[in-house]
Amino acid sequence: MLTSNIPEPDTAAGEAAWVSGTTYNTGDKLVEGHYIYQVTAATSTDDQPSVGAKKNPQTWVKVAPTNKYAMWDGKSATTSKHASQIVVSIDSGLLTNAIAGFGIRGASQIAVTMTHPTNGQIYSKSVSMVDNSAKGDMYQYLFTPLDFIRTFSLLDLPPSLTSVIQLTVTGTNVEIANVALGSQTTIGTAQKGTTYNIVDTSQAQQSLTDQTLMTQGATATEIRFEVQTPAIRIKSVGRLLSDIAKKPTAWIAQDGTPEQVTVFGLVSDVSLPIKDKIAQYTLEVRGYGL
Repeated sequence: MLTSNIPEPDTAAGEAAWVSGTTYNTGDKLVEGHYIYQVTAATSTDDQPSVGAKKNPQTWVKVAPTNKYAMWDGKSATTSKHASQIVVSIDSGLLTNAIAGFGIRGASQIAVTMTHPTNGQIYSKSVSMVDNSAKGDMYQYLFTPLDFIRTFSLLDLPPSLTSVIQLTVTGTNVEIANVALGSQTTIGTAQKGTTYNIVDTSQAQQSLTDQTLMTQGATATEIRFEVQTPAIRIKSVGRLLSDIAKKPTAWIAQDGTPEQVTVFGLVSDVSLPIKDKIAQYTLEVRGYGL
């Protein structure tokens, strides 16, 4: 990331910078090197947070990325927040022709531009995050609450190694959990039967007084993509899936809508059967959250 309109530390989000030579008390939270640390030492410490976090016993513990960098940590539990607009510019240093965002809340519009160092602006596109697809008549359109899309993907960026990409997320109390950008690869054609599931890890327990106690857990998406590809490509697809098996990745089945069928996560299961000249397989991807 080159620039961001979110300051670091973000005092509006309650962040404060660690100051060398200052003694901090148990429970204090300070920022050092794009991360928030919390004092765990008994009573107090004057250790540097990143040093104290490596001690045994620890005097500091790393809690989370700062508000500015939360959108880049690959986790849905942490989000970058702003009252009205998040604007970041990125130079990935890699061949980039696609960008996607996940865990977006409060956004009414997404805008993406690409600027080449020689040719100037080479790409500009805006995406409305308002979803009116469920509004069947004028009454619903006028009087039912707005519904907002929580993911977006743009797959038509001109391939570039040196262009600067600017992402602007506009709305009210905007949040974004993850941004993925890079080079897209087609692994096959999505078929009928692709399913979208919500996985809730909350647990219900019965108490001695016969009350149901709920332990809140994380909620994640899981998509089972039904995919077809020529058998001649199956080995290259297998190598690709093996290479990114433990890397959070954006998985997109294009259906012509801004949201598309999209999930950001890890492959949880796949088998690649070959029949005649066509391989048809199920690719299960467990996402990091809604």
